[in-house]
Amino acid sequence: MEGGIPVGILKRFLAGIVSFSLLLSLSGGALAATRAVGFTMGVYVTAGLSGSCYSLDPLTGEETGENYLRYTSAVPALAQENDANLFFDLGNRPEDMPTFAEERIEPMALCLRYGSFFLLPGIWEEALPAESRDQMEGILSGTAGDYPRGDVETLWSAGRRAETDLPFVEYSVGLGLAQFKVCVVRLEEAAQWESAMRDRNDLVIAAAPSGTWSQAELEQLAAQTRFVDLILVGAGTEETPAKLKNIIGQDVPVVGGKGAFRVKVSVDRSGSLSVGAGERLELAGYPNDEELEGQLLSSYEAAVQRVSQEIGLLSGPWDQERDLLHVQSDTMNLLHEAQLWATGAEVSLAAPTAAPGFCVGQLLNGGRSGPISLRDCYSICRDGDSRLYVVEMTGTQLKNWIEECVKNYRTDANGVVTGGDGTDQLYGISYDVYLGNPEGRRVLNMTYQGKPVTDRQVFRVAVSASRLSASEEQDEYGWYAVTGITLEEPDTRQMAATLEEAPAVRSGSVPMILAEYIESMTARGEEIAPPQARSRWTISPATSEEALASVSRLDFVEMLYEAAGRPSAYLDLGQSFDDIPGKNSAAAWAVQAGIVIGNGSGQFLPDTLVTREQAAVMLLRYDNARGAGPAGSWGVRVPYTDAAVTASWASEALMWNVIREYLLTDGGGNFNPQKALTVADLQYAISQLGK
Repeated sequence: MEGGIPVGILKRFLAGIVSFSLLLSLSGGALAATRAVGFTMGVYVTAGLSGSCYSLDPLTGEETGENYLRYTSAVPALAQENDANLFFDLGNRPEDMPTFAEERIEPMALCLRYGSFFLLPGIWEEALPAESRDQMEGILSGTAGDYPRGDVETLWSAGRRAETDLPFVEYSVGLGLAQFKVCVVRLEEAAQWESAMRDRNDLVIAAAPSGTWSQAELEQLAAQTRFVDLILVGAGTEETPAKLKNIIGQDVPVVGGKGAFRVKVSVDRSGSLSVGAGERLELAGYPNDEELEGQLLSSYEAAVQRVSQEIGLLSGPWDQERDLLHVQSDTMNLLHEAQLWATGAEVSLAAPTAAPGFCVGQLLNGGRSGPISLRDCYSICRDGDSRLYVVEMTGTQLKNWIEECVKNYRTDANGVVTGGDGTDQLYGISYDVYLGNPEGRRVLNMTYQGKPVTDRQVFRVAVSASRLSASEEQDEYGWYAVTGITLEEPDTRQMAATLEEAPAVRSGSVPMILAEYIESMTARGEEIAPPQARSRWTISPATSEEALASVSRLDFVEMLYEAAGRPSAYLDLGQSFDDIPGKNSAAAWAVQAGIVIGNGSGQFLPDTLVTREQAAVMLLRYDNARGAGPAGSWGVRVPYTDAAVTASWASEALMWNVIREYLLTDGGGNFNPQKALTVADLQYAISQLGK
């Protein structure tokens, strides 16, 4: 931005620059030609790198591409291009801080010392307990021990400089006889103090440290300023703008975001100040700073030990379901339960983000129990922007959002459901999805605690910050268009609650919440068993009319016969039934394998509808026929609310269904034994046969 610096200051400053540049020229300085016509300053800014203090990720053992080690080795050579340089770090967010709790403080502070940074703390640093903040300040200022490299100055929110009693910091950059004065202020303070800052300084820099800044908030803050020359933005903004308008409509350059960036400020001989375009520093091509890496070695080893140690003991029949997108699973149920535990909400929304092929059941390694670690929690939830909020949503808003989500599903030529990446699943409310229905009418049978969900019924919902970052202008997922909910709206801000106030939870990051949930059960002496699902959801490639159609005996055995691979065992093609025209392989196989029984008079009764308790019996018989049924003495408690009305001849089958979960209960925990089996019921049961 030009024209903002008082002419008298610039003339005095530039007179000094000319003298300094001549001295450089006489001494053979490499940049003498550039310095002879003006002055250049490099402004460097990093944000959201504190999860990358090390060359290897403690969670995965994989190399980190962007980290402080590479930054520290990259900047010295780059800085030679300028007459002077300033280095800023705009702090971090909890989701930028994987694998650490309070252990984050020392490695991050050490990295800041090596980078000679000026720190404007982000929301993670601002939220530190007083004791932890003091620890961090002690390391940064060099008063807490013998730490290498330079001290780090900080500017906290609502902070004042002891020497000036002002909420901004001033630098004097000396070049020969000249003094170029730079002022740094937090963006939210800039409008109130900028006249004083401009009178005293040549360059005014305003910073929005790492947080959850919306585009509208940045625009609003910038529009209140007049003399700010450059805006720095930390991690947390959906998309960093290249410029923002100030109060008189001038463009103010903006640089920053998650990662490392630089921008060049130039003053030419005529006295004009200009700020160039921001540039991302690609750090992956630079080596790691060996000296800093050595200083961090003990912290890295402690981090690896922390994420590897057991935080709980898994036990019980955890499922091996790895297709978390298309089937309700124990893995996702555990994640939802943790979100409800942390927030006290009635409903949880979350999309599966687990590592490919990962499920909790595999941690048992085929045994009856097995340990779970913090590393495993990050394998369950790898959402990069996973801070958790609670918002109020109506039944209509929830239905509309799930309708929007299920557009991501597809059905292939074989009728198999595919797709669904990024699709939220609703927990606490039961529902069915029928992909054969028109868009907007695919989600049916929404119930809460066994009762239909009404349009105006209000629920407290645990939901990721990635959804709430949407706005009318930035709506990548369609969340705002469907729900109208965003943190930018004053009403939403009032009803949205972060977990910073929850005494039982140390972090708003979902993987850490999951770990704390498991640790809380461990502290009570509990083993970590598969959650008893509070709700259920299903997905069918059919229309709701097709899926909800009743299943006859012949339909049942034909679908089961196809799913079994049309087996030839027990098959006597000479067997026929009076009430089935011709010879039916599926019926013959089912009778001879003992899966179904005719009426003893040569009739199969093909059109008779199958009840759910009859289906449970036939599924148990099928498992027995293929050698996959129960063996020896066995039995389990049947938790179904209506178990007492089940026929005595189906009691064993219901116990087996508790174990295998072929047929799901409704939202009220009822098995509905005498209800007619539907096509959707049978399709789901068949999908579970090989698991």
